[in-house]
Order: sequence, then structure tokens, then C-alpha cells
Amino acid sequence: MTRDITAEQEYEDYLNEQNRINTELPNAKFTISIDYDKLDNVISMQRIIYILVTKSCYCYGDNPMDTQIFKITSNNVITNRLVLKELIKKELVLDCNHSYVEGFHMLNNNSNIFEIMTGS
Repeated sequence: MTRDITAEQEYEDYLNEQNRINTELPNAKFTISIDYDKLDNVISMQRIIYILVTKSCYCYGDNPMDTQIFKITSNNVITNRLVLKELIKKELVLDCNHSYVEGFHMLNNNSNIFEIMTGS
């Protein structure tokens, strides 16, 4: 019986976290799968970074789409939250099975080029 209560509580906690994220970052055309407590994690100390969105997964079959490049600027550090806000403002649409944004991966050490990490 304890297991059911724990599972129910975990699910309720998940829903509450998603609601909090969706309230603070509304109108996303993708699902934010970054934990709420990691939204303010710094991903770059640089003032300008570029986010690459590659759409070449199996969802597109033999017709991959061109890579999208989003420029993100800040007068301060760049956090997950800032990048997500900018991607929402720039109307990023993830229209395949991989619509869950899980984070951002720096392509080379000390680079200002990041790739969006998505899942399904």
C-alpha cells in the first residue's frame, strides 16, 4: 500500500513541477523536460551563444530539415531558463516525436555553440 501512495505522490509532484514550469515559461511549442530546480543552472559565461536544432532524426525519414540556429545573448550569464525563454520568443517548434527539451550540450570545450538535447 505504501508503494501506491509513493507512486501517486511522485506523479502529483511531477504534475506540480510541470505546472510551475508551464506557468513561468508559457507558450512553448515543445515540452520542457528540465527539472525546475535546474532552470537557473548556468550553461555559459559567454555573452553570446548559438543553439543548434538539428532535425534529422528518423521522424523525418529521408527528408531531414535544415538545422536551425538560434542566437542567444545576455548581459550576464546564460542559464537554461534564459535559453528556454528565448527559444519560446523565437518560436521554436519541435514537431516530431522528439519534442521534449532535456538540456543543451556544448559542442566543444569553451565553445559558444550548443546543441539542443531532445527526447521523446
